[in-house]
Amino acid sequence: MDLKELFERIIGGDEEAFEKLYNMFSPKVYRIAFMYAGNREEADEITSDVFVKIWRSASRFKWDSSLSTWIYRITVNTAIDYKKKKRLNLEELKEASFTHKNEERDFLKDALVQDALMKLPPKQRIAIILTQIEGYSYKETSQIMSKSVKAIESLVQRGKSNLRKLLLPILKRDYE
Repeated sequence: MDLKELFERIIGGDEEAFEKLYNMFSPKVYRIAFMYAGNREEADEITSDVFVKIWRSASRFKWDSSLSTWIYRITVNTAIDYKKKKRLNLEELKEASFTHKNEERDFLKDALVQDALMKLPPKQRIAIILTQIEGYSYKETSQIMSKSVKAIESLVQRGKSNLRKLLLPILKRDYE
């Protein structure tokens, strides 16, 4: 069964078809949500919200873009809306306990990168996540974000520059 046929069954209310779609797309939706939100709990909530929106709006999908582009656009918009309502509390991350020093160092390094990502403007953050972390092309990212390829290139360039500005002082301090 191809995606179009699967999606037609979803529009008809077929929960089994929806479960198949969920199994196909939820890992990537979750990764995007996690990279944007910064923690599992929020990523789980965003992922759930995305699939509720897909279920409710399936009949409005017109196939003028690929199904995956539509799903990831919903993911990006849902993550942005979610983060507007709720801010990540990094103090909770810093209070986490660890049994091994390497584990703690890796966690803190990841937390620093995640913290820097969270400080980027939302459009730069999502452009960085989609192109640099998830591996989407600039063209695919432009479709997901409803922006031109040039706009995506600019967002990625500014995002990388801002990440360097945020992380360089910390890295210099740690290696001095």
